[in-house]
Amino acid sequence: MMPRGNTFIEFNEFENAYGVMADETNGFSAFTAEHVLAAIRKNPLVFVVLRSILGFSPPELAHLASAGDTIRVTQGFTRTLDQRARNHTTLVPKTGTAKERLEALVRRACETISAGIPPSSSPKGIHRLAQLRHVKSGFEPFFCFWVRKSFVFNERMLSDENSDYASS
Repeated sequence: MMPRGNTFIEFNEFENAYGVMADETNGFSAFTAEHVLAAIRKNPLVFVVLRSILGFSPPELAHLASAGDTIRVTQGFTRTLDQRARNHTTLVPKTGTAKERLEALVRRACETISAGIPPSSSPKGIHRLAQLRHVKSGFEPFFCFWVRKSFVFNERMLSDENSDYASS
């Protein structure tokens, strides 16, 4: 049994957000921060979908954004964004540091997804996302069976939301 708190996202809500992102990115062929931010403006849950595609918790996404940018993005900021998205609250401020932080999060997420997995420097090493074909090779068509992509990403988001790490 999966616990259902106030911010639990029903599958149809997640699927709708996934659809908004797919529409705004022209079926993921124009997968840029600008297009994803436009999708987030239309449906704040797109932020959760983006994070779920990566398979990252909010703190992991904050670390990713801070590691590759001059803007410092805190775990608290990213957790607050995630919570606001789940509450269907507008995420994209018009100006200021919050806007810059959100843009940094989305930019790094899009770059990471588009780049795919870097080659391993160790023959014994395996990247934690190595089995995720959409991350491994970017957004090439990868599902050849009946399970919808939005369902797979929703399941990943649910498992992340209920992990011990996500609540720490």
